[in-house]
Amino acid sequence: MSGRSPGTQSLPVPSSTIDSRLDHSCGEATLPIWAIVQTGGSPHFDVIPTGPGEALRLERPGLTLLDARWLPDERNVVVRARAQNGPARLYVLDVKGSAVRQVTPDGFEVGDSGWAVSPDGAMLAVSSEQHVELFPIAGGGARRVPGASDRWRVVGWIERGLLISEDPAAGGTVFRVDPATGRHDTWADINPQDPAGIMNLNLSTLVTTADGRGYGYSWHRAMSDLYLVEGLV
Repeated sequence: MSGRSPGTQSLPVPSSTIDSRLDHSCGEATLPIWAIVQTGGSPHFDVIPTGPGEALRLERPGLTLLDARWLPDERNVVVRARAQNGPARLYVLDVKGSAVRQVTPDGFEVGDSGWAVSPDGAMLAVSSEQHVELFPIAGGGARRVPGASDRWRVVGWIERGLLISEDPAAGGTVFRVDPATGRHDTWADINPQDPAGIMNLNLSTLVTTADGRGYGYSWHRAMSDLYLVEGLV
């Protein structure tokens, strides 16, 4: 989050391991940049400045927060959260206050991958079993992306369209899709330059710049050595 400190509660930076659910806000180079991090198993987030500043805690009673994306207004985030044992839904939270507003409807489960915020902060795209659904963040009726396949999974949203993968757990081709028409073309082929030892490449960790010219993702690599032992008998 750029420009202003978004919170009121001062917290120490968590010392436990930060998990892979990490989201950065983008701002001017001379202003603070904030990261949302979550320690393993925690029902809340910590919002931490990457430079000088005080950390704060993001939590809501009755909600277990699962992952999050910044909105461009510098004060709100969209979170995937679960109320008690109910299905995960998407909510808008005011980072500086206590407001919470549900965006996706009751009974619509949002998985741990397959959702993104539009660059202008007006819409959410969510993969369902059969379609890609578009929800206005300010409220209103949802609509579907034309021609979506049941294999399409949303992995991002850039200024030139939705980013779609047919197998986020395997990497590979990411398509750019016009959310109004469903027309699509290849945006990138995402694979590590050195595939040796890659055991888990999950495009649910994909982060991009708004113009789509830069991106990052994570993978797990495990390397081992094979030895030949002679003279044991």
